[in-house]
Amino acid sequence: MAEPFGKKQRADMDVLVAACLLHDAHSFNKAAPKDHELRSAMLAERLLKKLKFPKKKIPLVKAAIMDHRSDAHGQRSVEGDILKSFDKLDAFGPMGVYRIIAPLSIRGYGAEDIAGWALDEKKLDRKWRAIAFPELRKQYRSRFLYTKKYFTDLRKALGKQTNHRRVEEGSVYAR
Repeated sequence: MAEPFGKKQRADMDVLVAACLLHDAHSFNKAAPKDHELRSAMLAERLLKKLKFPKKKIPLVKAAIMDHRSDAHGQRSVEGDILKSFDKLDAFGPMGVYRIIAPLSIRGYGAEDIAGWALDEKKLDRKWRAIAFPELRKQYRSRFLYTKKYFTDLRKALGKQTNHRRVEEGSVYAR
């Protein structure tokens, strides 16, 4: 999804595509700490060197990967902004709901916990605000609203308001 947008933004496509493909590379390691971005960046560096990726672009890929879960406050490259925005957009729409519910359910969180994570902890709102491009917010607003409505309706169906366990951040997405 990020590739056509990256071309439109005149991003360095080598950097953007590599960062998108590798930004969660280490998060599939069950022993990975919740802040997997540093380890993913290091793994990406090793892989890119083996693949003879242009040496001068490897630090740019690493920076985009390391920044995809942080607030760089305007310090992020366009490739980093695009990666972070599309990484956040993955939480919205029907597939986004699935990507939230499936791993949390597997880790033993109940529906009340998951709805609490989404609504009480305002995780969905924070993800939405982290999208750096107004045109993406406009284009994907219906997915965001779908997801918020889904968790609001889930909570109503459960008849619960705030009785939930706090979700550990590192356990949200399937890894």
